[in-house]
Order: sequence, then structure tokens, then C-alpha cells
Amino acid sequence: MNLNNLEQYSRRCCLEFQGITPQPSECTDEIVVNLVKKCGINITSGDISISHRLAPPTKKYPNPIIIAKFNSQKLRNSSKRMKLKNVDRTMSGGSKLYIKESLTKLNKQIFSAALSSDVSESFLSSQSRVIVTSPSSQSHLKFFRVDSEP
Repeated sequence: MNLNNLEQYSRRCCLEFQGITPQPSECTDEIVVNLVKKCGINITSGDISISHRLAPPTKKYPNPIIIAKFNSQKLRNSSKRMKLKNVDRTMSGGSKLYIKESLTKLNKQIFSAALSSDVSESFLSSQSRVIVTSPSSQSHLKFFRVDSEP
């Protein structure tokens, strides 16, 4: 395994929550628990190992990402599939909320390349792989593989 794979493996229980407006003296565990509960998943603060903002708010990024490490990959996977359509937007000051995998820098670059490519109709990241749907066949293809497995 290479270093990128090891780093991605260490993030297997992590999710990033983007678009949540910072509050004075906030507890990010409570923010994550409340958001996940609003989406119908039963969770407590005991299900989160650790959470925090990745950076302080700035003019350019007023709503910095919250990263949360869940105690189990199963809970993390069910939280990733949450539907955010019915969530009250007051948490985000009316802006969109996003939940995404916590990818390494290299994997984020690969995902970004897939976003800007002309060969994909839709795409997602799953288990550190970027998967796209081909416009012609509507079948899922592995567009980029970050790991070295066949």
C-alpha cells in the first residue's frame, strides 16, 4: 500500500459537513448529532469519536467544514446516505448543506479532475474511488482509481 492509501484508510470513518454557519461557543459534536437526527438516523454524541472545524471562519470561507469521525464505519456509511432536502436551512444561514467523504489531498484532486471532465454524466466518490456514469451506456465505470488494487 502506498502512503495515500494508508491516509485514506485512516479516514474511513470520517465525514465532512459543509455549509453549516459557525456559532459562538459551538459544540461540533452536537451540531453533527442534530443534523443526522433531523435526517432520520438515530445517533448520540457517543457515536462520534471526535469532531471539529477544519479552519476558523474567514471572509472567503465564512462556513468552514466540520469533520466528524464516527465510532463505526456502518454508522458513517448510513450518515453519508442521508437526504438533506428536508433539513431546516437555518443551520446554514439559508445556504446549501453538503455531506461528503473525507478525502486525502490527492483523492480530492482526482475527484476534481473527474468533475471537470467531459466523459462523465454523473459521478460520486465511494471508498476512495471516483465513479462516473457514462453518458452513452448509463453504466457505472471506475474513472480513476487511487489505490493500486485490480
